Amino acid sequence: MVQIIEKKGTLLDRVLTVQPTQRVKRQRQRYLDRKLVYTIDRDRIEVKVMKETEG
Repeated sequence: MVQIIEKKGTLLDRVLTVQPTQRVKRQRQRYLDRKLVYTIDRDRIEVKVMKETEG
């Protein structure tokens, strides 16, 4: 015997997209334009946190 199940659309199929506002566009551009800064202090903090939480 074969049973047929009707599959409803997934949540992804029902997602609506919204255009970003001007403010969001500016924020995104500022984020992309920022200059990355490398410091050894930041690395030390990250290593310490990783050791405390993952290991």
